[in-house]
Amino acid sequence: MWMIKMTRTMERSVIRGGQKQTEIEVLERWVGTILEKGAASTETVSHAARWDIENMGFHDLKTYWHMNHAFVHHPVAIEVILVFLMLAVNLFYGFLFGQLHHFREWNIPLTEVVEELKEYARWLPIQLILLLWDDR
Repeated sequence: MWMIKMTRTMERSVIRGGQKQTEIEVLERWVGTILEKGAASTETVSHAARWDIENMGFHDLKTYWHMNHAFVHHPVAIEVILVFLMLAVNLFYGFLFGQLHHFREWNIPLTEVVEELKEYARWLPIQLILLLWDDR
């Protein structure tokens, strides 16, 4: 496995104190790949990584996690909800692929795993909400 560091420099204009200023932003991204060194250019790997993020990440968020629903309309609130949503999704997938990695080998659909987790939570001796907010 190879790690490829991709750095992109972008120049953009911002307005500060009523004056237009030019700002340089440096974006750095690391991508892991199984391609042999020199088998593909960094640009090709970058496009493939971005395509994967678009297909897997945003598609899942919109289709299964209701990211396309406007819960609130204030820009800061929207940003906070999206950050919490992405955090929840990353924790969930981290748990799935880190702890329950056999569901892929056994061809168990992801929706079935979610239904099983919901059933386990339903029959817990203590309600999950009490773990977060205990009024006793």
